[in-house]
Amino acid sequence: MNKRNIRIGILLLLFAATIFYRAYGLDSHSVADEFYEVRRALNVLEGEFNWAKVFKGGLYILLVPIYFVTNFFNQDYHSFLLIGRIVQVVIGIVLIACFFCILRILYRDIWALFFIIPIIFHTGLIYNAHHVNVQNLMFVGVMFHLYFIIKYFKTNDYKLFCMSLIPLSFAIASQISAVIFTIPFFLFSLILVISTNRCERIDVIKGLLKYGFISLGIYILLTPGIVVYFKKALSDMTGLSGLSEDGSPFSTVYQINPWTEYAKYIINFFGKPNLVLVVISVIVVFIKRKWFFLYPLSIFLLFYFIFSNASQTAYSGRYIIPGLLQGFIIMPLAVVEWSDWLARYKNKNLRYFLLTIPIILIGLNFCRIIFYSWENVKEYAFPDTRRLVSEWLKANTTIDDRILLGNTSDAPDVPFKEQAVRIDIWKTYPDLDSIDVNYVIINKSTVDYFISKKIEVMYDDFFIDLANSEEWELVHTEKSIPDKSTGPEIRVYYHIGEL
Repeated sequence: MNKRNIRIGILLLLFAATIFYRAYGLDSHSVADEFYEVRRALNVLEGEFNWAKVFKGGLYILLVPIYFVTNFFNQDYHSFLLIGRIVQVVIGIVLIACFFCILRILYRDIWALFFIIPIIFHTGLIYNAHHVNVQNLMFVGVMFHLYFIIKYFKTNDYKLFCMSLIPLSFAIASQISAVIFTIPFFLFSLILVISTNRCERIDVIKGLLKYGFISLGIYILLTPGIVVYFKKALSDMTGLSGLSEDGSPFSTVYQINPWTEYAKYIINFFGKPNLVLVVISVIVVFIKRKWFFLYPLSIFLLFYFIFSNASQTAYSGRYIIPGLLQGFIIMPLAVVEWSDWLARYKNKNLRYFLLTIPIILIGLNFCRIIFYSWENVKEYAFPDTRRLVSEWLKANTTIDDRILLGNTSDAPDVPFKEQAVRIDIWKTYPDLDSIDVNYVIINKSTVDYFISKKIEVMYDDFFIDLANSEEWELVHTEKSIPDKSTGPEIRVYYHIGEL
């Protein structure tokens, strides 16, 4: 068997692992979850369109035509939820394929096959591929943007550089934080225009304008509400970035240091061994003058610095993931350069020995990642606490009961849609005395998170009042049990006073 067939075999094996890890337990975990993007797509089919939602717009538009066809055969919500997850799995596979193509261009096949392993088995990326959320599509958009940038550096074809704006527009439409990628793109565009001769400069400017307008059109098509609510979106953006405290709909965080919190998240995201390898590779960038890598490195740093300075917005590590993905692009550089440096020596035994030791150590760490990832993935097949609560509600409530619960995936489903009284965001929870419902669903794990991060919302105050009220009784609790169930702690309160 030749080396080419071996590489193809390894690639097919990794491809199968990619599908398995992202599709395992797809239909059994959290089937009662209410995912916002699924409902948003279904609302469009019903003639409702929320123009004000401009920060997230890509995924639900993609789901609309798929749900339109599905609607002819099945109108069950869980079928739409499952289809949404299948779409996410496909998007996740495309993301891995994009990563592999990037690594292959930069480092050759053998290294691409090796360093794609921590990306395939990364628990965060697997999680996003399982759940119907906008981040997965944003990741694909920004990585395809980077793919075109890399192709430009390899071929010096400026059209590829300009074309990279198209996938970036998809990414920004999916989640607005991807707009950070425009900063290094704009700076390099200036360098490119200045450094080219007069004849080529005109073509470069025309290309940037052409694909810029095309990308803007795509963005508006995916997020049409931006035209109507541009002023509000701009105000919200300044609130999200920490540039102002006025007009921000986001929850604020107090008494934590965002710099250290995000630094801890970076360590957890990569794991200490992989992060050390990234740091060494960054050092190699400057030693070997591999200036291209400054592009992904700048994105990495921008996400960290921008969100660390956004101290008045709710902390969440997921905000910086698009920047952290660039670390996987930089990570192999130190090992590849070490291998190329050893190739100059004629003593093959010594050369193989000095190369094999770090490869074995890195490989053992990758094996640890695979094992740890499986420990998380297998939980997707366990019953989710939200599903168990939904089953309890089905057995213990009637269609006349009113149930107050959140409007997110943290809340269980209800037996009848007429029962649901939903609260859109955590900041808008009302006073306990003002509600007129029979049951209240509380995600205790979310409350604990808000309290631990000193996040200022009404949800935790609402829970404290609820737990201390003599008119409300805790009638049911679901907690995750190791190897039996998974999910947050959900509590059900029943009103024992007069409505």
